[in-house]
Amino acid sequence: MLRERITTLKIHFGDPRIDPRLAARPQMLPTVSPSAKFRAFENPILIWQYVQEIREQLSQYGFGDSPIYVHATCSLNGRPLYPIIDPNVDLAKAPARLLRPPDWLVPLPDGLTG
Repeated sequence: MLRERITTLKIHFGDPRIDPRLAARPQMLPTVSPSAKFRAFENPILIWQYVQEIREQLSQYGFGDSPIYVHATCSLNGRPLYPIIDPNVDLAKAPARLLRPPDWLVPLPDGLTG
């Protein structure tokens, strides 16, 4: 079965001091290989794990308590982009549940299936 999936991901930091520091010191963020980005950034749980890594990395620079928000969208088979993660949730502090979907996960709109 063929499927086309297009995803977007933008990370926002609650502390306005972080963006200028990241511009000057990009090594503050964890590195991800291009192939891992391709797979990981379309999976909400892997996005959550990446945010946890960012939080850990930022804590080494004194920004571990900064809120981290994610704007992640997905389009399946040419349909419009829709959010997959609630952009109002601080993903750095949000729990990930193993046996049921987390509260920050946005359900698929009616009529869409993977």
